[in-house]
Amino acid sequence: MNDPYLYPHTDILKNLADIRDRETLSCMEAEYTSYTASGTCDRRIRQPF
Repeated sequence: MNDPYLYPHTDILKNLADIRDRETLSCMEAEYTSYTASGTCDRRIRQPF
């Protein structure tokens, strides 16, 4: 059975970075999580609407 959420012939979820290697994907996810958790990525809306 083909899972539409996985890359063909792998068990890796499709992702925006199109990374199909498990180790590379793991490193990218760790870096992104660290960046987001550090507060460097501030996405608050600063103006009232």
